[in-house]
This record gives sequence, C-alpha cells and structure tokens, in this order.
Amino acid sequence: MKLSANLKDGYTSRVISMEVPTIQSPFLPIPYVDSRWARPFVFRDISLYPLTEANEVTNDFNKLVYYVNASTISIKIDRYKDGLLKVVDEHISRCGRLLFCDLLMYVDCLAYLCYASDLMTESQILNNYASWAKFIVDKRKSSIKCSTRWGAVDFIGSQNERDLNSSL
Repeated sequence: MKLSANLKDGYTSRVISMEVPTIQSPFLPIPYVDSRWARPFVFRDISLYPLTEANEVTNDFNKLVYYVNASTISIKIDRYKDGLLKVVDEHISRCGRLLFCDLLMYVDCLAYLCYASDLMTESQILNNYASWAKFIVDKRKSSIKCSTRWGAVDFIGSQNERDLNSSL
C-alpha cells in the first residue's frame, strides 16, 4: 500500500510517499497494515497491539498531514508532533477517550510521515517511537485508556503503561 501526500515546507510544498507493508491472507477479510517495522519490540505482539485496516491508516495519515500543514511551528519534528497531538485531540473529542493501541496507530502514522519526508531513518524512528507515545500520554494521560477483554480500563498501572515505560 502506498501512502502519499502534499507536505508544506515553508512556502513550498512537495509530494511525499512511502510504500507501507501490508499483511494479506485468505484468512483475513481485508488487508492490514504491518507497522511493526517502526515499533519497538514490546509493541509488536499483534494480540496485544493489533494491526489496523489499510483504509484507516490512509485516513489517519491524511489527517496528520492536514494538521502538520496547518501548523505554524518552524521546527519540523515539533510541527509533526503538534499535528499528532491535534489528531489525538480530535479522536478524544469524538470518542471521549483514546485507547492506547489506537494511540500507537497514530504514532505509526507519525513514523510513516517522518520516513516518507526523509526527516528520519528507520533506526531513528525506532529510537524515537516510544518517546512520541509518551509525549501524548503525558499530555492527555486522563483520556488514555488500556484495552482489555473486559473493556477500557485506566492506563495508569496497566500492562500498556509498563510496556511503554520498558521501551523508553
């Protein structure tokens, strides 16, 4: 699957694109994006941190690019993180909370943006991924929830929080 967008860079814009790996199987009804390349090892267990549908990633990526393009911050990575925060805030205002596994999917989009725009290499993304998730958790801690078989529970003290802290 290919992600592409027009990204503003000062007074100019440029087209960025990235080929995103997907998982397709006769046992799966639709293709899923395999974002494990960008995630630290602790977040690669798809039973705890599921993969997402390709069309959702495309929509989330485009929302992120929209907010990044609207930002007036001059430092690129800060502009990208500001866009991430705005996407998260939009989700929270719509749903009243944000599940940690959904947060990781938004962070995946930030990783794709950093890679497609040549801001960071794969290894730099791996090194920064957990800090991006922690940035959002620190900003919106009361709205972040952990997903379990029994429904959403508090993030504080959860396995998700332990996983995040172990990857920093």
